Amino acid sequence: MRKTFFLLIVFFEGVLCQTATLKSTLSIRDVHGIKVPFQNNMPLPSFEKQKRTIINLGGTWKKFRFTSTPDLSLTERTQTAIQTLQTENYHSKDFDDAGWSIKNTPSVENEMHEFPTVPERYDNGVWYRYKFFVGDSLSDRFARLNFIASNYVTDVWLNGNYLGYHEGGYTPFSFDVTENLLFNNENILAVRIDNIKWGTRNDIVPFIVSDWFNYAGIIHDVYLEFSAKTLIVRTDVVPIDLDGNLSFKTVLLNTSPTDKNIRVVHKIYHARIDSVNIKSEFSSDLIGDEAVYSGDVSADLIVKSDSVNVFAGQIHISNPLIWSIKEPNLYLIKTQLMENETVIDEFVSQFGIRTIKTQGDKVLLNGNVVFLTGAARHEDHPIYGRSIPKEIIFSDFKTIKESNILYVRTAHYPNHPYTYLITDRLGLAVMEEIPVWWFNTAESWQIQNNQRHIHQQMFREMVFKDFNRPSIVFWSTSNECKDVDNRLIFHQTIMDDIHSNYPDGRLITQSAAGDLPGPTDATQAPLDVAGWTLYFGIFHGSTYYNGTLVFLVNAKNAFPGKPVMDTEFGYWSSENGSSLNQQVTVFDETFKAFKFFAPINPNGTYNPNGHLVGTTWWCVFDWYTYHQTTGYQTMGLISMDRKTKKPVYDKLVSTYEPWAKLGGMIVSVDDSQNKTIPNEFSLSQNYPNPFNPSTTVEFELSERSIVNLELYNLLGEKVMNVYQGESEAGLNKYEIINSNLSSGIYLLRMKAKNKSGKEFNSSIKMTVLK
Repeated sequence: MRKTFFLLIVFFEGVLCQTATLKSTLSIRDVHGIKVPFQNNMPLPSFEKQKRTIINLGGTWKKFRFTSTPDLSLTERTQTAIQTLQTENYHSKDFDDAGWSIKNTPSVENEMHEFPTVPERYDNGVWYRYKFFVGDSLSDRFARLNFIASNYVTDVWLNGNYLGYHEGGYTPFSFDVTENLLFNNENILAVRIDNIKWGTRNDIVPFIVSDWFNYAGIIHDVYLEFSAKTLIVRTDVVPIDLDGNLSFKTVLLNTSPTDKNIRVVHKIYHARIDSVNIKSEFSSDLIGDEAVYSGDVSADLIVKSDSVNVFAGQIHISNPLIWSIKEPNLYLIKTQLMENETVIDEFVSQFGIRTIKTQGDKVLLNGNVVFLTGAARHEDHPIYGRSIPKEIIFSDFKTIKESNILYVRTAHYPNHPYTYLITDRLGLAVMEEIPVWWFNTAESWQIQNNQRHIHQQMFREMVFKDFNRPSIVFWSTSNECKDVDNRLIFHQTIMDDIHSNYPDGRLITQSAAGDLPGPTDATQAPLDVAGWTLYFGIFHGSTYYNGTLVFLVNAKNAFPGKPVMDTEFGYWSSENGSSLNQQVTVFDETFKAFKFFAPINPNGTYNPNGHLVGTTWWCVFDWYTYHQTTGYQTMGLISMDRKTKKPVYDKLVSTYEPWAKLGGMIVSVDDSQNKTIPNEFSLSQNYPNPFNPSTTVEFELSERSIVNLELYNLLGEKVMNVYQGESEAGLNKYEIINSNLSSGIYLLRMKAKNKSGKEFNSSIKMTVLK
């Protein structure tokens, strides 16, 4: 979504050309022929919380704000650079932080004010320190320190020892702290964060002043996780088909000083979900009856000391229950690691059996054509900012599910991992995106494509964080970026990377601007689904209805055989409510155009000419934004404090209802109901209408007849012989393709004559828009 700050933004993009030397930290390595993600010198964990020994590091921390030097924060971490970071000795175990302020963590660093007053803007540095105790009983365990999100550049020390860094404010990272912990003693965790100001340089992601709030600090959970020194790092599951076949990859790590002979065992369980455990952050709380399964369920392996091994294979689940929006059936895979018949580690992950594919210009969920009526949600709250408690996350998505919304775009950045556990359980399809937002110049892309690769790291981190979530059906690469050539390079890189290194069976899209450059945007070509924000009558010219209609016709012509997604549409209500009615009008008129291209009609019948996968109202709840120094963004269906549903909410709920009842899909597209012979002749309205340059005409015949279709202008002049010939009884379809027609209203006349000489005459009006 865009606001009117173009001159300022162009200035920033044109003059800022510094490039950071801080390196990306995630890589893909080959382990015995299998691709495995690594970060901070160990395989990347899944961050799906386990029932291991956990020490929650949330609570009362000490903090000290400082004036940061972004060039230092973004400098390669040489020994000299680390020593410079440590100049003030704030990292030291012995530093006296008695004079520092108290901070409850996790929470945003920004001071939150009473709604609707905008939170404090804090684009600078802050040090945090936390004291904690670890008992001696854990001294023989492997210890991992997990950060779910902190923004933007984070450096971490434990007991004065430098652990490493992470760049990016929306994805998790982890460190092996086994050798750094003190047992039966006080430990000091020190964290340095630099929330670099948007709009001051073009080598971070995002770099430009964006339409959400730039919250600083330790945003989400921080905790220690203890396990055996030979452990399960992650088990990734990919459904192969709907017959219950799935592939898996289990990554094992041995940090002990000796080689280990171990047995890996997989068990599959049905998820048993009730009103209590549906809210749990532990997937293992959902374990129900054991399923019936076979295949590569166990293996004996040697994991050498200080090394990684992988067990990969396939499992077949008998009589599988399929995950869908209407029936979100889930399974749990429990991976056990055994040594001498004793279970030494266990890992549980929630997954579902579902497929998501394209077929021509349709998207098929579980083999069925879908039309996903959706909305977006920003991770923002007037009290907590981005640090939203889990009970509110659950409540938000329960509200979304109850609003006839079938699919959610989780804004412009990855959300807390708990978010997607809940969308799995509630039955909501999801588009998840990285914060590559308004990369409008070639230079901003080239810095990332050729030097920094932080955008690619964020994409990988996003995918590996939520790898097993069946609700996520789309990954999105970017939002409203103008430059074409370098964006195209990134898209091809992402497609090659995911298909070669971590294929997960999902579809890749983007959220391009409808007018930058428009429906012929070449960067859509490599992607599975072409995605655009559509704000006609607001930012993109024309009118809500006609602009949207013509755009979708042109997009279909530009990318025949490719599905199209509306990734945004909407309007603001204004803080004083002066635009509440206009919000309704925008929704009504824009969606009226969408319906022409929906592959599922409101009555549940199939529209073979529909190429629109779904629609995305922007957003469910109002949110704070850096595009406004005062107030907040009012485009939501519901007020930011979750108390008031606007008139557009009721409009959306009633409009979306027909598709919600279907679960967004139809079971069959064979139109068997249309194969019955009608009792009389009929001519239906063409679709789409208006059109440019093609449209489809349908007519029904009670018996085999000679049919003549002719097109006339309003002067009564015949401009085209559309069709003349013999047609069979039943439903008949004919596509009109003619780019030579001028804009205007035309009359299509149909004459039909059966063998007995009975005649039928009818006509319809159709409109050409160019």
